Amino acid sequence: LEEPPQHVIFILCTTEPQKIPLTIHSRCQRFDFKAITTKDIVTKLKEIVVSEKIEVEEEALQKIAVHAEGGLRDAISLLDQARAYSPEYITSDDVNQISGAVSTEMQMELAEALIKGNSTKAIELLNALITEGKEVRKINLNLIEFFRDILMIKNLRTLDESNFLYNNERFIQLSKMVSNNITFYILDILNKAANDIKWSNNPKIYLELAFIKITDNEIA
Repeated sequence: LEEPPQHVIFILCTTEPQKIPLTIHSRCQRFDFKAITTKDIVTKLKEIVVSEKIEVEEEALQKIAVHAEGGLRDAISLLDQARAYSPEYITSDDVNQISGAVSTEMQMELAEALIKGNSTKAIELLNALITEGKEVRKINLNLIEFFRDILMIKNLRTLDESNFLYNNERFIQLSKMVSNNITFYILDILNKAANDIKWSNNPKIYLELAFIKITDNEIA
C-alpha cells in the first residue's frame, strides 16, 4: 500500500469500515454502497431459480430476501442452503427451518395471544418454539418485525407489494385489534428484552417477563 506499482489498483471491501486503520483510510477513495431492496433481491432470485430450474414457493423467495437484509450474496447463499435442504421443492417452511425463523402462522398466534392479554398461551407457544429448536433471540426479533409490520399497514398508504404478510387476512384483522399506542408499547418492551437477551445466559427468562408485562391488564 505504501508504494504500489502504477498498474495496480487495490479494492478493499468491508461491511465494517470503522475497523479499517486511519492510515489506510487516508490512502483510499471511499464508496458507500446501499443495501439492496427486498423487491430487487426477489427479482434476482427469480432469475436464478428459472435459470437453475429450481422449484420454489414464491413466498419462500420473499422470506429469503428479507433474511438477507439487503445482501444479495447472503440471499443466494440462503437459496443454495434451502435447495440442499429440500431439493425437490422449496417452501417458506423450509426457509424458516434453515434460518431459524418463526413461521408466519406461529408469529400470528403469538401476537394474538399478546394482544388479547393471554400470557399463559404466549409462554406456552414460546416453550413450544424453543422445544422445536428456535433461538429466543430469533423469536424476539421476529416478533419485533411482526409488530413493526402492523404499524406499517396501519399508518402507510404505500406498502411493499412483495410482502405476503400485508395480503394476509388474519394479519389485517390483527392489525385492527391493536392501536398505535399499544403497538409502540409492545415494541418498547420487546426491544428492551432484546438488549437484555444479548447479555444473558438464560435469555428465556427475559422474554417470559416481557410477555407478562405486555399482557398486564392494568397496562393494556
